Amino acid sequence: MTRVRELREQLSNRGLPTTGLKEELVKRLRDAMESEQSIREVSDESSPEISERIKAVGEKEQAREERKSESEINLNQLLAAMMDMNSNLKEMKAGQREQEGRLLEEMKNTQEEMKANIVSVINTKIDVIADKVDKNEERLGEI
Repeated sequence: MTRVRELREQLSNRGLPTTGLKEELVKRLRDAMESEQSIREVSDESSPEISERIKAVGEKEQAREERKSESEINLNQLLAAMMDMNSNLKEMKAGQREQEGRLLEEMKNTQEEMKANIVSVINTKIDVIADKVDKNEERLGEI
């Protein structure tokens, strides 16, 4: 006769619950042993078929892993290209800011030159007018 302690040990080794009365433990162990025997019989009878199925599953898994690796490589290449583009964009923006600064400086210089030219033209006009006024005053003085 098997002891409860031995039944629980056998059930525990199989990863099965170890609680309950002795009759329940015996039934649980007997069912587990019958299932194990059935699995062995099925495995023995259909071993070539199972081997083929296992091989097919392995091949599918390998193909999936290869696709995953290719995808990771493609993603890494895409990420590298995006980082290059970002770097180029930053350089372009820096160049654009530099060019904008140069253009702004040129516009300021041109504006200063235009102001100087306008002042020069105005002064010339004032001189011409002053000369005319002086001539007119001389004529008035002669009269």
